[in-house]
Amino acid sequence: MGTREYLEKLNLDQLRYARDAAEELIAALEKEQKLVVWCLEDRDARLKTFADSHYVQAAEKLLETARENAASPQHMKARDKELHLVAIFVPASEYAEWVDVPTNNKSTA
Repeated sequence: MGTREYLEKLNLDQLRYARDAAEELIAALEKEQKLVVWCLEDRDARLKTFADSHYVQAAEKLLETARENAASPQHMKARDKELHLVAIFVPASEYAEWVDVPTNNKSTA
């Protein structure tokens, strides 16, 4: 069930409570420290995300993707080859959802 479908099932008081609760959660997230995530994007989609500390890997992936695009058939239009490396700023509590954050539970062999 999508968010809108869920909300449509609530009565007026429940909707007001949900709105107020959402405003509180949004305010808390807006106050949080923001961390950088690098996003490799083409014209239509986000292809991959990288932690700020993996900026060079993000740039290398852009180059790898560009080489793959260059090897594509000649009829591929220039706009279909567009690539972007974009920095976005996400709340610290959401960072792990955006990038693969290494854990400290590495096994030693």
